[in-house]
Amino acid sequence: MKKQMLLMSAAILFTVIQQVNSQDFVNFPITKIKLSRNLILYKTGKTSVYTNMVAVKTSEGIVVIDALQYPEVGERVKEMIVKDLKGRISYLINTHGAYDHTGGNIVFEDIPIIGHLNVKTEIERQLITNKNPQILPMIEQQMIINPDKMRSTYPGNPQEIDESIESARGMINSLKNNKFITVIPDTLFKEKYTLKSGKTTFLMESNTPSYSRSDIIIYIPEYKTLIVGDIFNKKRLPWFSPSTQLDKWEKLFEPYIKEDTKVKYFLGAHGYPLTVDEIREQFKYLRKLFDEVKRFKTEGKTVEEVKINLALEKFPYLSNYNPYFYGSTIHIHNLNIDAIWRQLK
Repeated sequence: MKKQMLLMSAAILFTVIQQVNSQDFVNFPITKIKLSRNLILYKTGKTSVYTNMVAVKTSEGIVVIDALQYPEVGERVKEMIVKDLKGRISYLINTHGAYDHTGGNIVFEDIPIIGHLNVKTEIERQLITNKNPQILPMIEQQMIINPDKMRSTYPGNPQEIDESIESARGMINSLKNNKFITVIPDTLFKEKYTLKSGKTTFLMESNTPSYSRSDIIIYIPEYKTLIVGDIFNKKRLPWFSPSTQLDKWEKLFEPYIKEDTKVKYFLGAHGYPLTVDEIREQFKYLRKLFDEVKRFKTEGKTVEEVKINLALEKFPYLSNYNPYFYGSTIHIHNLNIDAIWRQLK
């Protein structure tokens, strides 16, 4: 039997912006992107703040990737999937443990759920975080009390701020009413796992720790599709951590982004599908950033001097990327420099 836990993912505001006010569940926007007859991406929200679900029809049922944050929205998309693909849902796969991807697991508790071993670890850690009495005041202070300040200092899409503020209000309401229940996957794996559903294959592999410690990619050869979770998202910088092994990351993706790649669709967990060129340029950014930070540190520069020397403007091919975490002032580029700096001896 799957394990249910009360949960709120408020880890230092990184997932604050992926909440939604309960009063908007009925009219919450859902965009259906039909990639092929049996492959559909469901994008939620007006911007890329909120998460995606992907559905793949096989001869033995429909396989769904990620469950959104709120059961109310997850239930709506589940009904759309069954109607659109005319079948029953047989499996759910979590791309990682963040609550905006696993909060809707409860909607799928009657079917097998698959995820990385660390999905369980991350959910349990988030549960501990939720018990911290400082979490609610922190959210109110950062996201609610002075929204005009956030709007004036955020250079990205203003709709992201609006959705983020609305989200924070929804989160506060949910915390106060202790509404969050999630389901931990009953099939957990460490490095690789293969699911065969009819003639369709889902090849799952773990990524080096980056955005989280439970990130996986899912390759579906019959649909020429690679699902990358939060590892890469369209027009958002990838996220490095002190535990990231860039060599391993590059090796994992190399078969899928080489010149003669067979992959047609690259699907992130937020926003619209990516192209292979976009993933290549994100790897180009990561490799250059890593090598340059290493060089400057060897030369004796401070981390603040490195940030000046490696300002985002030094990467002109990323000029149309949003360097901020959705709807927040968290600067991913500077966090990447900090992470690489701490990793280097």
